[in-house]
Amino acid sequence: MKSSDAWSFLFPFWARVKQQYMQDATLIGVYANGQTFAQESPIHRDNQPGEEGQTVLMFCNEFWPTSWGGELVFYDHPKNDIIKAVLPKPGRIVVFNGSVPHNARSPALSCDQLRMTLAFKTIIKG
Repeated sequence: MKSSDAWSFLFPFWARVKQQYMQDATLIGVYANGQTFAQESPIHRDNQPGEEGQTVLMFCNEFWPTSWGGELVFYDHPKNDIIKAVLPKPGRIVVFNGSVPHNARSPALSCDQLRMTLAFKTIIKG
Protein backbone atom coordinates (compact mmCIF):
# COMPACT_ATOMS: atom_id res chain seq x y z
CA MET A 1 0.00 0.00 0.00
CA LYS A 2 1.34 3.46 -0.92
CA SER A 3 1.35 6.09 1.81
CA SER A 4 -1.25 8.14 -0.13
CA ASP A 5 -3.67 5.18 -0.12
CA ALA A 6 -4.20 5.56 3.63
CA TRP A 7 -5.52 9.09 3.04
CA SER A 8 -7.66 8.33 -0.02
CA PHE A 9 -10.87 8.78 2.02
CA LEU A 10 -10.16 12.54 1.87
CA PHE A 11 -10.36 12.72 -1.93
CA PRO A 12 -14.19 12.52 -2.16
CA PHE A 13 -14.51 15.08 0.65
CA TRP A 14 -12.16 17.49 -1.11
CA ALA A 15 -13.99 16.97 -4.44
CA ARG A 16 -17.34 17.92 -2.82
CA VAL A 17 -15.88 20.99 -1.10
CA LYS A 18 -14.13 22.13 -4.28
CA GLN A 19 -17.31 21.73 -6.34
CA GLN A 20 -19.48 23.58 -3.82
CA TYR A 21 -17.21 26.39 -2.60
CA MET A 22 -14.15 26.92 -4.79
CA GLN A 23 -14.18 25.49 -8.28
CA ASP A 24 -11.15 27.55 -9.37
CA ALA A 25 -8.99 26.55 -6.40
CA THR A 26 -5.88 24.40 -6.52
CA LEU A 27 -5.16 22.39 -3.40
CA ILE A 28 -1.63 23.18 -2.15
CA GLY A 29 -1.63 21.25 1.11
CA VAL A 30 -3.60 19.26 3.68
CA TYR A 31 -2.54 19.56 7.30
CA ALA A 32 -3.55 17.67 10.44
CA ASN A 33 -3.30 19.80 13.56
CA GLY A 34 -3.51 18.84 17.23
CA GLN A 35 -3.45 21.03 20.34
CA THR A 36 -3.65 20.51 24.06
CA PHE A 37 -3.87 23.00 26.92
CA ALA A 38 -1.34 25.90 26.68
CA GLN A 39 -0.53 25.25 23.00
CA GLU A 40 -1.81 28.49 21.48
CA SER A 41 -0.95 28.82 17.81
CA PRO A 42 0.64 32.05 16.53
CA ILE A 43 -1.50 34.51 14.57
CA HIS A 44 -0.78 33.72 10.93
CA ARG A 45 -2.10 33.78 7.35
CA ASP A 46 -2.37 30.73 5.11
CA ASN A 47 -1.99 32.94 2.03
CA GLN A 48 -0.04 36.17 1.83
CA PRO A 49 -1.89 39.46 1.18
CA GLY A 50 -2.55 39.72 -2.55
CA GLU A 51 -2.33 35.94 -2.98
CA GLU A 52 -5.84 34.61 -3.49
CA GLY A 53 -6.71 31.41 -1.71
CA GLN A 54 -9.15 29.82 0.67
CA THR A 55 -8.76 27.45 3.57
CA VAL A 56 -11.22 24.74 4.56
CA LEU A 57 -10.91 23.77 8.21
CA MET A 58 -12.71 20.73 9.63
CA PHE A 59 -13.03 20.15 13.38
CA CYS A 60 -12.45 16.42 13.89
CA ASN A 61 -13.33 15.72 17.53
CA GLU A 62 -16.43 13.58 18.07
CA PHE A 63 -17.17 15.34 21.37
CA TRP A 64 -16.33 18.93 22.29
CA PRO A 65 -18.23 20.87 24.98
CA THR A 66 -18.24 24.67 24.66
CA SER A 67 -16.49 25.00 28.02
CA TRP A 68 -13.33 23.48 26.49
CA GLY A 69 -12.74 26.58 24.33
CA GLY A 70 -10.27 26.07 21.47
CA GLU A 71 -11.86 28.73 19.26
CA LEU A 72 -10.65 29.53 15.75
CA VAL A 73 -10.12 33.30 15.98
CA PHE A 74 -9.98 35.77 13.07
CA TYR A 75 -8.31 39.20 13.29
CA ASP A 76 -8.33 42.42 11.29
CA HIS A 77 -5.30 42.87 8.99
CA PRO A 78 -3.23 44.90 11.50
CA LYS A 79 -3.94 42.04 13.98
CA ASN A 80 -5.24 44.53 16.56
CA ASP A 81 -8.84 43.36 16.90
CA ILE A 82 -10.78 40.10 16.82
CA ILE A 83 -13.39 40.18 14.04
CA LYS A 84 -14.86 36.70 14.53
CA ALA A 85 -14.42 33.56 16.63
CA VAL A 86 -15.71 30.09 15.77
CA LEU A 87 -16.22 27.44 18.43
CA PRO A 88 -15.16 23.89 17.63
CA LYS A 89 -18.10 21.57 17.13
CA PRO A 90 -17.92 17.95 15.97
CA GLY A 91 -17.85 17.88 12.17
CA ARG A 92 -18.05 21.67 11.78
CA ILE A 93 -16.44 22.96 8.59
CA VAL A 94 -15.24 26.55 8.18
CA VAL A 95 -14.33 27.99 4.76
CA PHE A 96 -12.42 31.27 4.88
CA ASN A 97 -10.14 33.61 2.95
CA GLY A 98 -6.61 32.35 3.62
CA SER A 99 -5.14 35.86 3.75
CA VAL A 100 -7.17 36.77 6.86
CA PRO A 101 -5.00 36.59 10.00
CA HIS A 102 -6.15 33.83 12.35
CA ASN A 103 -5.07 31.46 15.09
CA ALA A 104 -6.33 28.55 17.15
CA ARG A 105 -6.86 29.15 20.83
CA SER A 106 -5.71 26.35 23.07
CA PRO A 107 -8.21 24.13 24.85
CA ALA A 108 -9.06 24.86 28.49
CA LEU A 109 -7.16 23.21 31.34
CA SER A 110 -10.27 21.10 32.03
CA CYS A 111 -10.06 19.56 28.52
CA ASP A 112 -8.56 16.07 28.50
CA GLN A 113 -8.67 15.72 24.71
CA LEU A 114 -6.46 16.71 21.80
CA ARG A 115 -8.15 19.49 19.75
CA MET A 116 -7.94 18.02 16.24
CA THR A 117 -8.46 19.74 12.89
CA LEU A 118 -7.79 19.09 9.23
CA ALA A 119 -6.91 22.12 7.10
CA PHE A 120 -7.09 22.17 3.30
CA LYS A 121 -5.13 25.14 1.97
CA THR A 122 -5.62 26.41 -1.57
CA ILE A 123 -4.52 29.00 -4.05
CA ILE A 124 -6.73 30.55 -6.74
CA LYS A 125 -4.95 31.78 -9.86
CA GLY A 126 -6.83 34.36 -11.89
